[in-house]
Amino acid sequence: MINNKKNALGVMLMALLAASCSEPPSVDYSATIRAVQMMNIELVTTKVQAFPAKVEASKQASLSFRVPGKIAKFHVRAGTLVKQGQPLIDLVPTDYRIAVEGHQADYQLAKVQHERSEALIDEQLISQDQFDQTETALKVAENELEQAKTDLSYTHISAPYDGRVAATYFKAHEYVQALQPVMSIQSENAVDVVMEIPERLIGALRRSHLQVNQPTVSFAVKPDQQYTVSIKEIETIADPESGTFTVTMTMPSPDDLNLYPSMAATANVELVLSEDSLTQRIPNSAVINENGQHFVWRVSTDNQLERVSIELSKDGKLVSGLLDGDRIVTAGINELTAGQTVTEWVKERGL
Repeated sequence: MINNKKNALGVMLMALLAASCSEPPSVDYSATIRAVQMMNIELVTTKVQAFPAKVEASKQASLSFRVPGKIAKFHVRAGTLVKQGQPLIDLVPTDYRIAVEGHQADYQLAKVQHERSEALIDEQLISQDQFDQTETALKVAENELEQAKTDLSYTHISAPYDGRVAATYFKAHEYVQALQPVMSIQSENAVDVVMEIPERLIGALRRSHLQVNQPTVSFAVKPDQQYTVSIKEIETIADPESGTFTVTMTMPSPDDLNLYPSMAATANVELVLSEDSLTQRIPNSAVINENGQHFVWRVSTDNQLERVSIELSKDGKLVSGLLDGDRIVTAGINELTAGQTVTEWVKERGL
């Protein structure tokens, strides 16, 4: 009985020893998704690229009263088309009319007193100083009257140009402070389309702008129709968070479409690439050299790696082996395998 137990224990020990000496299971590293640095191959001098965009008013003004008061009446509502000079809003003018009447009376009194002093100074019945005082009082009264009349005129707001009322921020009978926005108005004869351009394409866009290649836009409400726009402004400082540059384009308001701010659009821009884009340089960090031949890792449309042979000139420019639009890996090439799935590594801003 004891011998049988010893034999069984020996068998178990032999099995454990054999297992410990066997090779570890293999790991398929090609199945690991890896983040890699990539570059796009560009073999054309120009290309059209679509960018998401949105509609903005070409001209927009926030309207406010120059004097405080209670709103008496809105002549128009949000969405109303207006003509330049058309009345928009009135304040209750009572206090300002009373002020004009009071200063008018002060002015008339000062004028009479000054005219009387003119007659007296000629007869040397008053001093020159007394005469100067009445003259000064007349000028002060005149200025105060003009200011009162100006304040009264400020109780009305009229349209500064032809356009559409975008919004109103108060209701009738509410009190507003001076220079507090009460209404906004947008121009109707033109609209702006705004898009964001990545840093890597801003140079190509500026070259396109200089060569007068006009972009086109389509709108979500009518996607099959293209409208020609012209570049109005290209900002020179990138957004600190997104790293993109804001580009503003403008166009006449279309007759067949009503466009409002924040509507979605797509801008199609013909980008003029660098002069040497037909002979693109391949960085050394992307090239595998074997027996005088050059290879790169090309990323397929399903993000898998394939090793392809390329031909380079003496100065490292691509001669053959890649097509326009191909993506290749530019770093860590010796740690990759064919068929491996990769994703593009994006550097976080500030690092």
